[in-house]
Amino acid sequence: MNALCSRCQKTIAIEERDLQFYDKVSPTFRGKKYVVLPPKLCPACRQQDRQAFRNERKIYNRTCDLCKQSFISIYSPDKTTPVYCPDCWWSDKWDPLDLGRDIDFSLPFFEQWNKLWQDSPKLGLMTWRDNVNSDYTNDIVKSKNSYLVFDDEQAEDSYYGETFSGIKDCMDFLCLVNCELCYECINCINCYNVQYSRFCQQCSDSYFLIDCIGCKNCFGCANLQQKEYYIFNKSYAKDAYERKIKDFALENQEKRDVIKEEMETFFASQPKKGFRGRMNENASGDNINNCQNIDDYFDSNNLRDSRFCTNMLQPATDCYDLDIWGDNTNLVYNSALVGLGAVQIIGSYYTCFDVHNIYHSAFVGKDVAIFSVV
Repeated sequence: MNALCSRCQKTIAIEERDLQFYDKVSPTFRGKKYVVLPPKLCPACRQQDRQAFRNERKIYNRTCDLCKQSFISIYSPDKTTPVYCPDCWWSDKWDPLDLGRDIDFSLPFFEQWNKLWQDSPKLGLMTWRDNVNSDYTNDIVKSKNSYLVFDDEQAEDSYYGETFSGIKDCMDFLCLVNCELCYECINCINCYNVQYSRFCQQCSDSYFLIDCIGCKNCFGCANLQQKEYYIFNKSYAKDAYERKIKDFALENQEKRDVIKEEMETFFASQPKKGFRGRMNENASGDNINNCQNIDDYFDSNNLRDSRFCTNMLQPATDCYDLDIWGDNTNLVYNSALVGLGAVQIIGSYYTCFDVHNIYHSAFVGKDVAIFSVV
């Protein structure tokens, strides 16, 4: 069936599989099932709502409202809602249950939820307690000696990047998975010592690659697979390749900048992939890998039976309208930043650590503080 988006008036195509998912994710309380109705907004408008209030990369210097110490925060000093530094927020110095209140069934639910949200202390920087020497970061977990990296987990000795999983000694990057010694790379997976490259997998010791797989010792190449000692898609003997690379004088910044411009001209002349992804079955979107039965997915890996999600670098199943995370996650609807074993989640934000059956909540995790829950 079709409907019109109540905001932009675009047509919303609601398929039978969508209705099956809404029925599957519908919660049951005291034996009564509360059916999740089809959305009134199109996928783009729904994502705008999920992301509108999220600040990921802009950080400020402000004072913790509990210990009164200065710290780095994603909340600017002019915000009136209470904001705690990570040490205070994770501590036993306060009890979120003290903010508990009764529901007034004569008033709209979300008005009351918003009041609780405004009154509740915010975690000033979204970093978990298992990070080491990584103060100037946000939305990361299990990271060490990293600076100005944002969104995801397991970075070591890495700087100036966003969206990652399992990286080491990387700098100036966007969306890396299991990479080491990568510089100025975008959307690369399982790469080692690769620079100025985009959309590459299993590549090493190379410069200026785009859409290459399994390449080693290559320079300025596009759309190659399992090649070694290539320059501008042309094969070279090992000695000739090494002499040519030395002639490029990449240690000279001015010459390197000229080469970068030349490479963009070369890349523009090469055929472009209409779809980026590997090991997919019945999948649509772009830049997705090892996925099955998914639609409208972007920048994601290892997903099953899901739609309308982005930046899911870790495995998930049966998820609709979810932005960011994953990792043993399933039955999630219309949420952001959900992962690490979260199951049966609706309309929530930062929900993780093996929690189940969470609805319209924020900052909820097993064995951690419960925050902003009605």
